[in-house]
Amino acid sequence: MSVAYALSALLAAGLLLVLLLACVKPLGLYMANIFDGRPIWPRRTLGGCERGICRLCGIDPRYLVTETGLGYRLRMDEQTPAEAAG
Repeated sequence: MSVAYALSALLAAGLLLVLLLACVKPLGLYMANIFDGRPIWPRRTLGGCERGICRLCGIDPRYLVTETGLGYRLRMDEQTPAEAAG
């Protein structure tokens, strides 16, 4: 019975490795497109839904975090959301 268990474990590990290697190229291309600032398919297909939800919630899309941005995109001459509310 231990031989069957070991064979099953090796088969599972091999399958995991194959699945991992199959994901490398597509995920690498996706990440490269994001970091290069090129349009990606989720943004193109779901961008309208995101804008609609922002509009319903009263959120200005200029203040959203982008894929490559690490924070709010503000220009120095604009008011911050806290200043606009207060």
